[in-house]
Amino acid sequence: ALVSDWENEALACANVTRVILLRTGIVLASDGGYFPKIAKPIRYFAGAILGDGKNIVPWIHIADHVRAIKFLIDNSAASGAFNLTAPTTNSNADIVFQVAHHYRRPILFRIPSIILHLLPGNMANEVLLANQPVYPERLTQLGFSWNLPVLENAIADLLAK
Repeated sequence: ALVSDWENEALACANVTRVILLRTGIVLASDGGYFPKIAKPIRYFAGAILGDGKNIVPWIHIADHVRAIKFLIDNSAASGAFNLTAPTTNSNADIVFQVAHHYRRPILFRIPSIILHLLPGNMANEVLLANQPVYPERLTQLGFSWNLPVLENAIADLLAK
């Protein structure tokens, strides 16, 4: 795949310079990307679980994401691939219900996976329904410490802004 090709090209430079490959999960931020797209409908009583909601969504709070990148740059022992995700795993339903809980809103809708498969390309399988249990093992081994490793706290922080 394209990402593998990019990583292999970068790794070809490893004999000349230190190479760090960032494999980033969904970055939760209040001002763009994934999070506002799910939070806004929930706020207006239109939130929905995608498919059965059990698909694991690797995520990281934006503040921890920035801190992790700086940590890797500053740590001379860091090289190779690193998963930039929270050390906890959560499903699509977990995220939706946490936002709904914060807003005190019910989740009234579930979008069946068969409907999502009508979207162009392979978006349903590759993005919306992908089950990606990812753990930041190498980042943890190097001693990185998250400020917001728990979904409930990360969402509360984002929605307080």
